[in-house]
Amino acid sequence: MATNIVPEKVEIKGEARSHDPEKLAQVTQKIVSTFEDTARILQKGDAFPRVAVTVTHDFPNTDIPENHDVVVLARNAAANLGKTLESKTIGGGADANVLFGKGIAAGVLGTGMTDVHTVNESIALKDMEDTARLVLEILQIHATGDVK
Repeated sequence: MATNIVPEKVEIKGEARSHDPEKLAQVTQKIVSTFEDTARILQKGDAFPRVAVTVTHDFPNTDIPENHDVVVLARNAAANLGKTLESKTIGGGADANVLFGKGIAAGVLGTGMTDVHTVNESIALKDMEDTARLVLEILQIHATGDVK
């Protein structure tokens, strides 16, 4: 004979991201209110379920102007290597977001990977070598203090 066992506590973790802070707030509120509304519908008196929600902001948006030293430095390094560096706004989050939230302007250099975060993720050896050369050039320029 099967016995239904209901856990005393269930913890759910989720994530929402957007480059638009207003949209992020709306999506986050929709997620939270869906849990709260569902719990309210299922609740009978003081009985379960109850919902307690904690929202933390782990990935602040990065918004580094094109003329910021970090961008200029990377562009100069690419130019020194005969390359053109293109700035883009992309989705996702990185350690750079956390650093940016603490007042440190840190961009993310794309490395040429394909099928990122899948079982087919790959990168050409030449792209890795080019990225390593770019990082080395950035460090060399930075070490001279000649960021213009």
